[in-house]
Amino acid sequence: MTSLIYTEILKLKRSKILLLSILGSAIIPLILFIAELHKQYNIPNYIGNFESLGYGNIIMMGMFLGTISFGLVTSYIFNREYDEDTLKNILSISISRSKYIISKMIIILLWIVSFMYISLIISLLLSFIGRFEGLGLSEVLKIIKIYTSFGILSFLLTPFVMFITLVVKNYIPVVISMIVALMVGLFIAQTEYINIFPWMGPHMVIINVFDLPFSGVGTKVDFNLLKSIISMFGIFIVFTIGSIVYINKKDIK
Repeated sequence: MTSLIYTEILKLKRSKILLLSILGSAIIPLILFIAELHKQYNIPNYIGNFESLGYGNIIMMGMFLGTISFGLVTSYIFNREYDEDTLKNILSISISRSKYIISKMIIILLWIVSFMYISLIISLLLSFIGRFEGLGLSEVLKIIKIYTSFGILSFLLTPFVMFITLVVKNYIPVVISMIVALMVGLFIAQTEYINIFPWMGPHMVIINVFDLPFSGVGTKVDFNLLKSIISMFGIFIVFTIGSIVYINKKDIK
């Protein structure tokens, strides 16, 4: 298992996806940073705030960028073995197919959490450069907890993409499914069904449990933490088991 994880890390280091991930994690913080600077220069006595940058980043991740980014990387990590025709070689050296799946999932979790921390570090650096308020130790510790929680909750949804990739071996269905998930999430945003829709789960948990200053998607609904957690763990359990069963029964050509 350890050797599999180490091999996956080496593969990622040689891949362009690592650089693209770093660039992707900077997009929202940069946009929000420019918006805060614009306010500072145009609104008298206005001082940029770290919370606007840090919280705004995680909220945008929850509603838009996170779903697509994490889905694409999950698909890439699995689909690459088919594109490069390396899966047969990996499974021919007495490696359990279940361990193969688990090792990939560990890499995905590490990648998602790393993505979140890089995005947080960029937000902190930009806030420091802009001399924004709200950079106290308690605020920083709170936002680290928020970003970590969001990363772990987002990871619970990746087995769905993993299963699709194993079955269809193509990125297009993954992209379509993620776009559909976003559209459905926004469509039911102000209804009680958002509590049981897994792809809005990370967003709903973060804004409600940590009481983020946000008045948009999901804030006009009575939040039910238990339903959100069950829906996300349901996706995780069903599609993890489904992926393991599928790859153990499927002939690798």
